Amino acid sequence: MIRYIEGKVLESDVNYTIILTASGLGYKVYSTVDTCMQATVDSALKLYTYHHIREDIESLFGFINKADLEMFELLISVSGLGPKSALALLSSNNINNIVAAIKQKSPELLNKAPGLGKKTLEKMILELGDKVDHINSTQISNGQNELRLALTSLGYTGKEIDAAIKNIHPDLLDQSTDLNVLLKEAFRYL
Repeated sequence: MIRYIEGKVLESDVNYTIILTASGLGYKVYSTVDTCMQATVDSALKLYTYHHIREDIESLFGFINKADLEMFELLISVSGLGPKSALALLSSNNINNIVAAIKQKSPELLNKAPGLGKKTLEKMILELGDKVDHINSTQISNGQNELRLALTSLGYTGKEIDAAIKNIHPDLLDQSTDLNVLLKEAFRYL
């Protein structure tokens, strides 16, 4: 089973990259849109992988951090949710959105992913209820979680919220517990 891959990017598309390892083998690795867009040709790339094997096909799914891999593995444990659907969900939502939606039992917090309807999302939330507590996402502060919830309640989409949060200085996100300060910064980019 292949659990980690490191090498040079030979090709990158919207949903996969081809990675040339030091041994000279090239692997096609499916990943989130963000990961694929960041992978530039001839750059180095390290991914934690999930090796999916069926009787008719083998596929590799790669993630930059272990938390995304853990979430992917949890998502595909839901009956009716396959690897491509799980990848689409991770591409359209960050891991914190998914965890928040599961903990709050609110599928409406998630951005729509191709091929996933409301019933599938509700089933996912039901089946993963208490299984996401151990996932150590990217060490998101409580202030950032509060900001995400506040912007969601104001009607902003997950993609808009992610873009705003990416533009806020990381030190401010880590240190600020004042929601008003974080909202003011977020509104500059929304």
